[in-house]
Amino acid sequence: MTTPTKAATAAVLTLICCLSALLLPAASASANDEAVAGGGSWHQVHWHINAYRQTAGGQEISGVSGRCYGSWRDPSGQCFGYGERKTWHDSFPFRGYTHIEWSSHPAGCPDVPGGRDPAVWVHQVKIKTGYQGTGEDSFLCGWVDRGWNTMVVTGGKIRGYDGYLHDVQPSNGRLAEREHVQGGPLYVFLDASRDQGAVIGLRGWIRY
Repeated sequence: MTTPTKAATAAVLTLICCLSALLLPAASASANDEAVAGGGSWHQVHWHINAYRQTAGGQEISGVSGRCYGSWRDPSGQCFGYGERKTWHDSFPFRGYTHIEWSSHPAGCPDVPGGRDPAVWVHQVKIKTGYQGTGEDSFLCGWVDRGWNTMVVTGGKIRGYDGYLHDVQPSNGRLAEREHVQGGPLYVFLDASRDQGAVIGLRGWIRY
């Protein structure tokens, strides 16, 4: 091989090595981003939402009063309330103005993974943040049993502290894993005896 040929070959090999060095980190970064977005992390949550009319001196207290329309046993209904921040575990993102709606048929949320037993899971529930700022546009989807004791999570999106919406991973429907086991359904507390409203709480683990 002549000297000019050797020089040309060396130049080509150098160029290939440089291009490879530039391309490989970009591909690796893309793969890592996808892994983080798809995996998420576990969060132990406790949401306590006051969705009833609160008064003082006969006057409704602005900024903390809520309201419900429809019975929890009706085919559909909705509540507007305020989530409390001081709970046992993470109350993010439902710790401000919150909207809850329920329906006896699928309405904008994924169904139960693997199929839903309509004799067990009778109401689809969607909980949405109703404010701007940290956590805005977040929502959680799921189905509850007839007694409003358990919610199997089917999806949703939560805007994390990083400002991005993260997909909520579905939970299973195993009652033995409710609340205390990662991947299990959420425990639901419902006090519907309030005048013109209710208190609803959810506890357990979600992944997003």
